[in-house]
Amino acid sequence: MEPSGSTISSSSNHTLNSTGGVCQWKVSDKAKLCRFLCYGSEGDVYTAREEGRVSMEHAGALLSMLQEGRGAEVVEEIKRFSQEGRAVTLDPSLFALALCSQQSELKTRQAAFKALKEVCRDPAHLFSFIQQKKELREGMKCGIWGCALRKAVSDWYNEQDAMSLAAAVTKCDLLRLSHTKPANEAIALISKYVIKGWKEVQLAYSDKENSEEVGKVLSYLEMIPESDRTNEGKVPPYPHTLVF
Repeated sequence: MEPSGSTISSSSNHTLNSTGGVCQWKVSDKAKLCRFLCYGSEGDVYTAREEGRVSMEHAGALLSMLQEGRGAEVVEEIKRFSQEGRAVTLDPSLFALALCSQQSELKTRQAAFKALKEVCRDPAHLFSFIQQKKELREGMKCGIWGCALRKAVSDWYNEQDAMSLAAAVTKCDLLRLSHTKPANEAIALISKYVIKGWKEVQLAYSDKENSEEVGKVLSYLEMIPESDRTNEGKVPPYPHTLVF
């Protein structure tokens, strides 16, 4: 006679995990989403090889929750993982946020764009988010730069510290692509530098009485080597090409 508990009834809630072990309960979609946001896979075992391989095939629970109309819940989890620093890498969160921003449900799209400034803490994160949107739109005739994205990116730039932004825009063209409407004079100065170039900035600000913040930004931009000014005032490449 077999000892009690040595067999598993086929009618029980027991399931096998990815390593062949026995799980007492079936894992919920939300739990799988948390795994995905943490390390880019829904499996219960993480390996370093999985980093940098974020794709639809690893996001079944994410897709399932979006199809069920739980997009706002997904965005809240993305924000939580980003703010609490719980993820091995932020790439899965940026992928999930990009996917949410392209859903047909208005509430999900609005929540995703509103969360952009909370999830993307620096320009590199913002570039990655845009790149994810570009890759998700591949094969489609429409571009990615709709009004909602332009506003979200513009709001992101307008909420940055002017000196930090001055350092960031020397390495990117997203400020130009988003058609940002400057929220203050320092942001307007940086926008003019990106779009028109240093010579135009000098002409516009040399004889003006500038605020302390504008003065600091001008001093910073003046110190940029000439070799790094080659792309100033030039039309950026097609929006699907990001400049890092």
